[in-house]
Amino acid sequence: MQLTPMEREFLIQRVKSGLNHAKSIGKTLGRPKNSAMDDQAFLKKFKGLSVDLKNGLSVRKAAKVHDVSLNTVLKVRKVMSVAG
Repeated sequence: MQLTPMEREFLIQRVKSGLNHAKSIGKTLGRPKNSAMDDQAFLKKFKGLSVDLKNGLSVRKAAKVHDVSLNTVLKVRKVMSVAG
């Protein structure tokens, strides 16, 4: 479904209005503070996965063995390359 430019503007206006109203009554928006994991904690959580990746296990096989998504394996590999 394609929105017309006018419909899109109305939609944006309604969303912004709702966000401003939520802020005005004291709601906190977005991700909670300190909810993101630092790199070391992330690697510790997936210690076995990072060990297997270091030992040369393929990304797809690692995802299957550790029962995690392919995206999680890629994140671990990226953090390992930055941290290592």
